[in-house]
Amino acid sequence: MNWRKAARFILFLAGMLTAGGAAQLFYHGFIAPGMAYFAMTALFLWFGMRQPSETDAAEEEPERSPGIIDDAALNEMALLVADLAVASLRGVGRTVPPSTKEIEQLEERTNSMLDHMGVPSDHRGELKEEFNRLKGRMRRSEGGIALIRSRRL
Repeated sequence: MNWRKAARFILFLAGMLTAGGAAQLFYHGFIAPGMAYFAMTALFLWFGMRQPSETDAAEEEPERSPGIIDDAALNEMALLVADLAVASLRGVGRTVPPSTKEIEQLEERTNSMLDHMGVPSDHRGELKEEFNRLKGRMRRSEGGIALIRSRRL
């Protein structure tokens, strides 16, 4: 914390303390001293909360290097999000199994997100297998439901 930030913090605290003093004076009926305290409150808070100018900002913070997070970490994060999306369709805690359309929509959105993030296609193999597994399970389930319905007729 440099001296400008410390001065702004101290001015802000002084403004809060004088606001309490002004409220106390107004409460006890001392209007003139309360107004003086209120004026000091406004002054302290105005200086304490003002935005630093561009020259102050240039002096305070040195240039940081761009790209703190590398591309590999972003790719891993995108794959993790995609894996969590697939896990939500696996049926854990779901009362109604996902439809084929829902699986296809999620696969399309996930692939577009991974394309946008620039994840290479060779890292997506496991995710594609999981989507295919879900689609196959859904087809078997729909076939079983159709079989049960045809027996009732």
